[in-house]
Amino acid sequence: MNLIIKRRIILYLLLFSVLLLLGYLIVSVTFKKQVPQNRDQERELSVIEIDSILKSVLVDYAIPTEWVQQKKTKVKGEDSLNYYYIINLSSDISIPMLIKDLKRVYDKDRTGMVCKETIFRNDTEIKVFSSEFLKLKAELIPTKDIERDRNKLGFIIHDSYKLTQDDLAYLLELPYSVTFALYPDKEFLSLRDSIVKYGKNYIVLINDEIVNKEFKLSPDYGKDILKKSIAVILSKFNSAAGFVVSTNSDIYESTAINFVRDEFKKRKIILYTEKDFISFDENEIGEIRSIIKFHAENLVEKRFKTFWISFENFKEIQNNLADLRKRGTRIIPFSQRINDPS
Repeated sequence: MNLIIKRRIILYLLLFSVLLLLGYLIVSVTFKKQVPQNRDQERELSVIEIDSILKSVLVDYAIPTEWVQQKKTKVKGEDSLNYYYIINLSSDISIPMLIKDLKRVYDKDRTGMVCKETIFRNDTEIKVFSSEFLKLKAELIPTKDIERDRNKLGFIIHDSYKLTQDDLAYLLELPYSVTFALYPDKEFLSLRDSIVKYGKNYIVLINDEIVNKEFKLSPDYGKDILKKSIAVILSKFNSAAGFVVSTNSDIYESTAINFVRDEFKKRKIILYTEKDFISFDENEIGEIRSIIKFHAENLVEKRFKTFWISFENFKEIQNNLADLRKRGTRIIPFSQRINDPS
């Protein structure tokens, strides 16, 4: 009996030893695989590498090279730093946003990277350290009388009168101004007031959805009735930034459109159509993004473009508009457009 117990004890000890050996081998292999990765993540970045990151972010903001100066450093003891940057920035560039983007790129997959900022008066100084060594210093200086040479874009949300309250609130609370479209109707008077209250623009769309007789422009009406309807529209919607007649409407397809257009012209008001703007009704979203980017960056033709776009497509391009605005493209209301078709 004692012999059997001894054999079992020896067997258990051997089995335990084998398990310990296997565990040691697994831990050793795993540790060896991880060590090179950690060393690579924590490596010290060179001044050239850190400089290239700064320059790439400046390119993202379309900051001209002449706004960036390289100065020899005069402060001793700042590690091996031989120069620093003075970067002039126009008033439309958000310094906190630029620094946020800079930190995001520096921190991406790079442990041991520290980006510090110091505000002195209106200027901001940033310092970038790698492995506790100063690798970059730059002074960001807000500068008057300089401006990035970029285009201006306007967006008319042509179906905004069909939107839900949540979607309307989304447009009203945007940090820039888009232009709403309303057709003359008593039910839109409160929306008209909200748009004006939020400092946004709207255009009056003359189409076949007008049902109120006092606003309706029918080709069957005589000139006196048409003249009265136009007067009421202009009176009730006198805060409108513009007036657009739908090319699919009965009034547009009739000879009466000439009289209507002349009545607006007498009051020094241009009566536009959708064709006066860049329309996206039949474009895929990829095409829309490409067309908007082209017009934003084309500095040869007219510098202000107005787009006739649905709410759904407008929401799809928000990331693209954010990038364009970061690069200096301005999104402005219809009231600021050049007073002729783009």
